Amino acid sequence: PHLLKAQNLSGGFGVSPGVKHGDAVVTALALQAVRLAEEARLLDPAPVYAKAHAQEGLFRAGSNARGQMSATGNNDFDGYPAAGGGTTSAALYARLLTLEGARKDPRTVLEKDLVMGRLPRSGEPPDYLALWFGSSALFAWGGVAWDGWNRALKETLLPLQAKEGEDKGAFPADGRWFGGRVASTALALLSLEVYYRYPREER
Repeated sequence: PHLLKAQNLSGGFGVSPGVKHGDAVVTALALQAVRLAEEARLLDPAPVYAKAHAQEGLFRAGSNARGQMSATGNNDFDGYPAAGGGTTSAALYARLLTLEGARKDPRTVLEKDLVMGRLPRSGEPPDYLALWFGSSALFAWGGVAWDGWNRALKETLLPLQAKEGEDKGAFPADGRWFGGRVASTALALLSLEVYYRYPREER
């Protein structure tokens, strides 16, 4: 399949086939697609997962000692200097999707703690991409972590949804990402309905 051919030598997936370094967000989305294809018995995902988690793969080479995940696996942490961030949440989600015993892996636990250190907060401009990956990852994790995140997520997002006018139902745009209100609304809704879309992972 075309998607599998796009996996690069680092074990990640880039914004286009053939790029040297994978992108954490694109890699997480690609591995989610592979995981769904596995559930549908469309392919054997083992080679893809093994390559992604190899010692020099994206999810090891791209993380620093604190567990933060860079955008490209090239140790460029610009844009996400604080604990958490969209790329760390993306890496956590991908690991939970694809790594056996992920909840016992020290790096995964560290990433989970980093993401939990940046719970959604009302009054702050939301990073919708980080919220969606955080919601997906912590729902997969379950337990107290998910309960705390979900409560904070609803308290943060629901008041932002427009209640009237031509923007009724929409969420305000986030200037950090492309797509304006359409992308912000889509990511906000995906975050809020995460438990309706995918079963909780038991790896």
